[in-house]
Amino acid sequence: MKLQSKRPVLCAGFAAIALASSAPAATLTVNALVTPMSGGIFNYDFTFINDCPDDDFGTFTLNAPVRDSILGPSLTVPSGDFQANYASNDGFVDFSSTTFTGFERNMTYSGFSLQTTGDPSSFFTTFEALSNTTFQPVSGAVTTTVIPEPSSAVLLGAFAFTGFLRRRRHS
Repeated sequence: MKLQSKRPVLCAGFAAIALASSAPAATLTVNALVTPMSGGIFNYDFTFINDCPDDDFGTFTLNAPVRDSILGPSLTVPSGDFQANYASNDGFVDFSSTTFTGFERNMTYSGFSLQTTGDPSSFFTTFEALSNTTFQPVSGAVTTTVIPEPSSAVLLGAFAFTGFLRRRRHS
């Protein structure tokens, strides 16, 4: 009878523990709730979540359309210690804090919004945040949820109801 070595199992177990302990326990998250409006305009509401246990961030930068005439004037930030800037020629939006601590660790911030002609599949898809501790950028993808236009939802509901009535008549 041949004995099998337990060494591969032990090595795999130690590797899994090492990988799990080196994985980041916290993240930065940017969520965008997008509402299509009339005339090809989109309303974006952003939420910034800093789940990093030991780092604050001063600025979040998002990719934006170039030369969008309605974007700049529509920028909204929560009252208090925040500001927003649209770099029209370069195609990005900065949401930043006017305090030293910025977007503090273990906090969620909402109330940031804008209107734009920038389609959600092309713009506001990535972000970069600048650390107040290491002064290094951290990048990520924006999580986007698009709310259907009310007229589209009504049409979809009408088609579903019509299909229901047809099935009912034929049964």
